[in-house]
Amino acid sequence: MLGLLAGLAIFALGQIILRHLYIDDAWISFRYARHWGEGLGPVYNVDGTHVEGYTNFLWVALLAGLHRLGLPVPETAKVLGGLLGAGAIVLLWGLPRRVGLPQRLPATALLVGLSGLMATACAQGLETALLIFLLVLLVTVLPGEAETRVAWRSALVLLALALTRPDGLLCLPVAVLVLLLLAIARPERRKALLGNAALLLVVVGAGVAAHMLWRHAFYGDWLPNTFYAKAGPVTARTLPGMILTGLSHWVAGFWGDVGGVVILCWALAAVFMGGREWPWLALAAGLLLARMLFVAVFGEAYMGHWRFMLPTLVLALCLVELSVQRMLSLAGGARALQRGLLALLVLYGLFSGYRFMAEMRGGLVSVAESATHEQMGAWLQQHAQPGDGLAMFDAGMVPYKSPNMRVIDTGGLNDRTLARLPDYRRGNPAAARYVMDARPRFILLWTTRPWPEGGSGYAYEPTTKGLQDQSELRRDYRFAAQWQHAAGHWFIMMERE
Repeated sequence: MLGLLAGLAIFALGQIILRHLYIDDAWISFRYARHWGEGLGPVYNVDGTHVEGYTNFLWVALLAGLHRLGLPVPETAKVLGGLLGAGAIVLLWGLPRRVGLPQRLPATALLVGLSGLMATACAQGLETALLIFLLVLLVTVLPGEAETRVAWRSALVLLALALTRPDGLLCLPVAVLVLLLLAIARPERRKALLGNAALLLVVVGAGVAAHMLWRHAFYGDWLPNTFYAKAGPVTARTLPGMILTGLSHWVAGFWGDVGGVVILCWALAAVFMGGREWPWLALAAGLLLARMLFVAVFGEAYMGHWRFMLPTLVLALCLVELSVQRMLSLAGGARALQRGLLALLVLYGLFSGYRFMAEMRGGLVSVAESATHEQMGAWLQQHAQPGDGLAMFDAGMVPYKSPNMRVIDTGGLNDRTLARLPDYRRGNPAAARYVMDARPRFILLWTTRPWPEGGSGYAYEPTTKGLQDQSELRRDYRFAAQWQHAAGHWFIMMERE
């Protein structure tokens, strides 16, 4: 119980420190949720265009439903993230009882609560906390009902995972494979296990199919617009090259950053150390491997703070402590082994504490930098009229603060035309031409130099450079305002005369 309480206390401290932290992409989901909750539908702009610029349907739907009840979207997302993160820690602590072991997982609860990445991910306002909670819930629920009852709860959790993020669907084949292996190992339960495997396939398949039919009816596409926006850089490379890059940069980089290479190897070895509970260790390890493979292939499309790799750390810590308990039971409580394992726990705890403080410092820096977006949103509230057009990248907080404007997201996530332009993220001139032809009243440039030198450099987003190369920008637009976002990064607001 002490490990659980300590983990929850440290996690709560992180949420308090980062109470003002939001990642800009979260505001995109907030904009969809607010419009949906206000009866306008899950749309980014309220001009009649339907574009699915989010990949977290269940999270947006949950926030929209709560907003419909009168709750503010950003603050609700913040509270939900904290509650779901705390819920995941509690579930992890009590997991062994669900797999036939008498102990709890106090070290896992403590280390997950001590993870600065966990605190950051749950505070950012996105669906990461919901995804982690559902993953832990799946590992908790499936063992208790797979052999003895109809696995309705597990099927619903798997469906929720698939609707939370598209990659959540990867959990289904892992769960079904574990049930099939268990059916082979335990022939006396084969009929119930095969029936539950079929149930998982039917429920999740039907739910995902219904969601895709709804998507096509409302948005006119079978896949979210974000797929087209992000698939360009991915499909331009070969599969072996993608996997090699993903493994070397995203997967290896994450485990190196969290100091967890040994933890990862130990976690995967835990499957072979289990007794009768091996299928549920295999379930956790399979979910871990499936997520690492997905990030290895599609890693370049993701954002920082390792939020897409974080579930693997949670599962790995769980597996390690389960294997440690197994080792101690087999060794008969050898004192030398106990002392060695305790020393490893203390060392990793100290390292996690150091990383926790580093994440808190980084989060506070991000909060300070987000003040720039607050200022831009306030400026537009004073100078823009309802229905005015705004073209910009990083189209999260600023458009949310300007709800009556029609926004052209030059990142392509919320714009069907830009998302389908070949190589638009590599500077396709057609992207800038498309923006200029739309004649928005405001164009927000993200540059490396302040005005009037802003035309000689650009930061991060290539459409900005393409816009600066358009003669109409200097001819038809005037400089209106500028803000320094961070060292070497400037936002320059141009207004059409």
